[in-house]
Amino acid sequence: MADPPPIGEAVMNPASEVLPGVLRTHLTATRQMTNDLATAEFRSGPMIWVALLPGLCIVPMLVIGAVVGLIITVPMLWQYDLAPSGEMIASLAMLVASPVIGALLIIGLPVFGTIARRRGYWGRELPEGAPLYADFGTEWIGCGWDGTYRTVMIGQLRRIRRISRVMVLSGGDAPLLIPEELVPDHIKADLLSGRWRQTMAVPGYPAARQAVYPGPGATSPAAEALHVEGVADDGLADRLARASRGSRAARTAVAVMAVAPLVAVGLVWLSEGALSWFTILPVVSVFGTGAAVLGYYLLYGNAAKLRDMTPPGAPIGADYGADWIGVRLGTYVQTVQRQEIKRVDDVDGVLVVTLRGLRTGILIPGELVPPQQRAELPGLGESGA
Repeated sequence: MADPPPIGEAVMNPASEVLPGVLRTHLTATRQMTNDLATAEFRSGPMIWVALLPGLCIVPMLVIGAVVGLIITVPMLWQYDLAPSGEMIASLAMLVASPVIGALLIIGLPVFGTIARRRGYWGRELPEGAPLYADFGTEWIGCGWDGTYRTVMIGQLRRIRRISRVMVLSGGDAPLLIPEELVPDHIKADLLSGRWRQTMAVPGYPAARQAVYPGPGATSPAAEALHVEGVADDGLADRLARASRGSRAARTAVAVMAVAPLVAVGLVWLSEGALSWFTILPVVSVFGTGAAVLGYYLLYGNAAKLRDMTPPGAPIGADYGADWIGVRLGTYVQTVQRQEIKRVDDVDGVLVVTLRGLRTGILIPGELVPPQQRAELPGLGESGA
């Protein structure tokens, strides 16, 4: 990945600025841009196969059935010189149209319905006229807008595609979507040509650590932030996993999973007046599967992800600005605005930061929290609840 151009060589304009180690570009969102993001998200994710697979299995069967029906019916009419009746013509027309109707119902409706829903989501998430930012550095790339900032480590990239005027960078928990208008030409050329793979060939982590910059909406620059850094030890990932399991969100999920089956069984009993295996089995299968998935995630999946993200020796750090907080845990980087923090809990020496809305919170190891910040954050979380 090419380094950001020096200030003297950069093409400076109102849509870009050069920060230490980072080239930041910005523009305002348009309706077409949010539609492109929705389309790229759908086409790059697994939902497209959920929508297409039933149709890809059933529609060819309808085509084969229509062809076989025509092969059998048409020669018979010609051989016996039969005048087709209105009912037969209607049957033949339906036979020919069945693959088209099947494709529309089984493929078209799920695909276009999903894209329409995602466009509605992106339109609410990123309204027209909102400022949109992208950061391009030597270690990670980020993109965000007010209240949202996502990143992907360059060393963790697996695949880069251009879909519907959007750059899709796969390598984190979820693909990072960046409208290509935000990507400078020289960086786009590096990404699409595969030169970013040279970064992956470098063992370990680069000696120069890219700074954590505040996401969109922060008024205090990174230069005014209090910076704390360290190195992950052998037990950090396990401590983070225990803190995640002990968080209020995890306890709430476990409580819901325990109570929901009882409520469902009670509703069945009230509606049916009796219980039987026929009525209880669907409840057991649905909630049993949910409990198994939740248990796997809490006991193994999340811990495995954290161990992969913060192996021993990985760089960790935190930045505390006047109105924002940034945290880096190995290959993970996130910034949040202080006003978005709903609650902060100290779980097993790790601060569990809960954000407003249905957003994923952040974990901050206790060794990255200075005493002054430790005194401020819990009070902030309680007052914002």
